[in-house]
Amino acid sequence: MSNLPNQRMDERYPHEVLVDLCWNRHRARLVTCDVSYRGLFLCTDTPPSLRQLVRLEILLSESETLSLHAMAVHVVPPGDPKGRLAGVGVQFYAVDRASASRWGRYIDQVRREAGR
Repeated sequence: MSNLPNQRMDERYPHEVLVDLCWNRHRARLVTCDVSYRGLFLCTDTPPSLRQLVRLEILLSESETLSLHAMAVHVVPPGDPKGRLAGVGVQFYAVDRASASRWGRYIDQVRREAGR
């Protein structure tokens, strides 16, 4: 078991990066609130439903986009009574080795920049 809040497997890092979120016939350009090795949280008032499979196009730099599949595993609706930001938490799904490695390097960089 993890010692992280809510029994999370990975530490989350506050970080903003642009992501194109695609599901069904919807497409939205969103910004992350936080990121981790296995997923991320996107700020949005119109999230996909729980367990919805989505495609992510993550803008890692001006010249590099990482395409991943994920599943919506947590939704915070607008006007949340606890005052949390509205959005959707997604967990990466069926990630190939090269993409997992590239995302891992990106998160390592975010972690270092956060001083952890």
